[in-house]
Amino acid sequence: NFHGDNDYFFSVTHNDPLTPWYNQGWWGKPEGSAHCEIKGKLAGYTRFPHDQLVTEFGHNNAAAILQPDNKTLIQMQPLYRCKPGSAFLAQIWALKYNTSVFSGGALGAHGGSHLSAIGGTIRLGELNKTTPQFHHAVKLELFAHEYYYKGKPCYHWPATTCDGYHNNPHSRLRYGGNNPHITPGALLSIPPTQYDQLKTKMNTIAGQKLLFALRFYGGYLVDDTATNRGTVCLEYGLQQEFQQEYGYPFDRHGGPFYDDCLA
Repeated sequence: NFHGDNDYFFSVTHNDPLTPWYNQGWWGKPEGSAHCEIKGKLAGYTRFPHDQLVTEFGHNNAAAILQPDNKTLIQMQPLYRCKPGSAFLAQIWALKYNTSVFSGGALGAHGGSHLSAIGGTIRLGELNKTTPQFHHAVKLELFAHEYYYKGKPCYHWPATTCDGYHNNPHSRLRYGGNNPHITPGALLSIPPTQYDQLKTKMNTIAGQKLLFALRFYGGYLVDDTATNRGTVCLEYGLQQEFQQEYGYPFDRHGGPFYDDCLA
């Protein structure tokens, strides 16, 4: 199975309202709209777009907010905002990675690796038929219980951690892979000989672009999908854009793009 996990980027100004931020967020139960119930402590206030909603319950929802100084980047995960003008909800641990957009920028809010919420994301327009090939690595997520290495070390540079349940014998998500190279932070790429073979099998321009990026820039692992699927991180809005461009959903099971991803 193949899936897109949205990353959220906001550039705020002094015209955006100061909004309460509560320190909470989880990926398991309770599910659905229970994520909207405020249970955490007030972390503080920051500017946030009044009408922006984030209700993709159970997804990783990594986010970054560029502050009015056009320099400071605040990152968080998992982000939820269920009503216009209401408080927004996200864990605050990534505040230690507040950074300047003019710095190296490797670290941030992806909980399974502490890698950046803003780097490696496929951006709006980058998969369109008429836009040039994008030139950067992409963020990937796999089912850790099936693929991420079950031994030590549980991550590779530039990641600084792995999921806290990676070696928990009582967790259904405990890492179960046997390949020591497949961990959060690992950079994966397509070998040259396979790339030449796969180029002839691509059915879509989006597939061609993704293949090129994975060959020449690679894809690096940042989080766990917590279910058996492969995932690529997308800027919020790209899935709607993809639907308009190609006439079917980005993560549709079956079809030409799905076939490209499984080639």
